[in-house]
Amino acid sequence: MGVSLNQTSYELLEHLFHGEQEAEAAGRSDTRVGCGVGEDDPAKLQQIYGSGKAVVHVVEPNKKFKLDFPSYLQQGDMISVALDKEKNLLNGLSVNTYLDKPDDKINFETNYGSLPDGTQYPASTTLDAQAKNVKIVIQNAGYKKTVN
Repeated sequence: MGVSLNQTSYELLEHLFHGEQEAEAAGRSDTRVGCGVGEDDPAKLQQIYGSGKAVVHVVEPNKKFKLDFPSYLQQGDMISVALDKEKNLLNGLSVNTYLDKPDDKINFETNYGSLPDGTQYPASTTLDAQAKNVKIVIQNAGYKKTVN
């Protein structure tokens, strides 16, 4: 069963591309961890997918998929994107990479939630740098519509 990265998939993947711009605006130069992707990356994702290196996991037939893009940022790492094709939503994003050497593993994971109007938000984000004994977990909840 083939799953293509169509325009809808690229729109969902655009959630990935905001991290580098925000980091640059904040004056941070190393944007590899967090998202580490830039404006040219749809072509890179398609290249990995087209080369047969990407893996598509069917989570729920014709509804939910997970795409793994190996060696995206550097050799031996992985970017994974969870998509809900039926609802046209990005469910999650994970980046498993390393800093200076493969023993310095960094795991970054974001799971997305949806508000009643369909707006998506990062419901939970985890950054785990085991070699540095650092783990940061951020939970987002309690969003309410304001009344004007």
